[in-house]
Amino acid sequence: MGSLRITAPCGGTGLVNGAFGGFEYLTQTEYPKPVGATSIDARLAVFSGKEIYFSDVLYPTSVVPDNVLFVPSEEDITAIAEHTGNLIIFTENETWLFRPSPGFIITGGNLVRLADGIGCASMTSVLKA
Repeated sequence: MGSLRITAPCGGTGLVNGAFGGFEYLTQTEYPKPVGATSIDARLAVFSGKEIYFSDVLYPTSVVPDNVLFVPSEEDITAIAEHTGNLIIFTENETWLFRPSPGFIITGGNLVRLADGIGCASMTSVLKA
């Protein structure tokens, strides 16, 4: 499996003439050092600690602070995987399901813990058929 390399975002405001212009974006210092990543609905989702950072559609290094999802677990996230438009989130001992909300800010969706005591050790443990 290859390594993950993500360029830090530029930060600042969104596209001046774009549909979502005027939003403030994470700066290079605010952007995390990702532990792992996946894509979901043309967005890049990266995680670090207990947070998942969802990029703008087709702009993988542009992240609005409102599109950062906090997972209320006692453990850090170890892996994430997209499944039918949803995101499966793992810690070492828990499994969560996140159903994104439609629109620009997707973190208003539904986050539920599916299992306590069943998790995943790392991103290399996740397989997709």
